[in-house]
Amino acid sequence: MVLLGLVLGVIVAIVVAAQGCGSNHPSRRTFHGSVGGATDVAAAAAPPAKAATNNEAKATHHSARQRDPSGPFVGFARGHIARADAPRAGRAVALTFDDGPGPQTAAIVDELRQLHARATFFVVGSMAAARPSVVEATARAGMQIANHTWSHPAMPPLSLAAQRLQIDSTNSLLRHIIGRSPRYFRPPNWRIGSRTAGVLHAEHMIGVLRTVDTRDWTLPGTRTIVRKALRVKPGGIVAMHDAGGATRSQTVAAVPAIVRGLRRRHLRLVTVDELYRGR
Repeated sequence: MVLLGLVLGVIVAIVVAAQGCGSNHPSRRTFHGSVGGATDVAAAAAPPAKAATNNEAKATHHSARQRDPSGPFVGFARGHIARADAPRAGRAVALTFDDGPGPQTAAIVDELRQLHARATFFVVGSMAAARPSVVEATARAGMQIANHTWSHPAMPPLSLAAQRLQIDSTNSLLRHIIGRSPRYFRPPNWRIGSRTAGVLHAEHMIGVLRTVDTRDWTLPGTRTIVRKALRVKPGGIVAMHDAGGATRSQTVAAVPAIVRGLRRRHLRLVTVDELYRGR
């Protein structure tokens, strides 16, 4: 599967890079399938665990996620989507970048590295197949690598088998590149249904949406991207893009101002995993 993906990925990546997210990213959240909330996402997404020790119980209680039908973390319970917020006590926020790796991913990673800031990159499998060294370098720089499907389709219309292929093919490739499978998945166009949530549950993965959308793919200008990103609140997730479309130069230019602006507000920049775990 990995070798086949490497061959096909180069061809598909050219198409994805040319199209980008474009108009596929709606201005409002569009979710498909039932929305739950009766069960915490951690319990919905994780495999059965042994009884917790006192320390583990305290840690779990400390980082408990609030159930919220509009929360950014997506799990699955009793046949329905279960969503939750991140812990907010630690004033942590997560910067995320979608659709890469692309020609300007390395520049974004370099800006983050110089500022000693970490972020999460939701990579498209076909793009990763075309630029595996960029994915590897991104992970080596301390960034988190996550799954954004193989070819960036809208997930809800796909069959169950097709959805599994989109997720599993990218997981397999990333495991080959960085030595581990990602735990987090972001659906293209923010569209996620019960079938997708069920696939993630079977893979012990967690869906990730966002609380702030900079809409940087529209090329609104660096100042606008910065202004929107700085609206994030503790426990929030900022969505940006490191690939797709003609250029991501505005996003590259915005990163230093975003990082410094968040720190002036005494917010901590963490990966999605750290945010989810309340670290």
